Amino acid sequence: MKKQVMLGYPKTQTYQDVKIYSKTGQKLSYTLKHVKGYDATQQYAAIQHKGQYVKHLSYVAKAPFVE
Repeated sequence: MKKQVMLGYPKTQTYQDVKIYSKTGQKLSYTLKHVKGYDATQQYAAIQHKGQYVKHLSYVAKAPFVE
């Protein structure tokens, strides 16, 4: 996951080409092109989405199935 810092208030980060895993840990065949978040110290997120539209993002600890 690439991270790009955007200027402005509140400071947001734009994550590009986010790899997607199912709840069971299976890597899915697509990525989310752009996701915005607010915590630059976090690397992993649970994301509810429909297509490229992100409904909800919450930061999580590294899942055990992530490579």
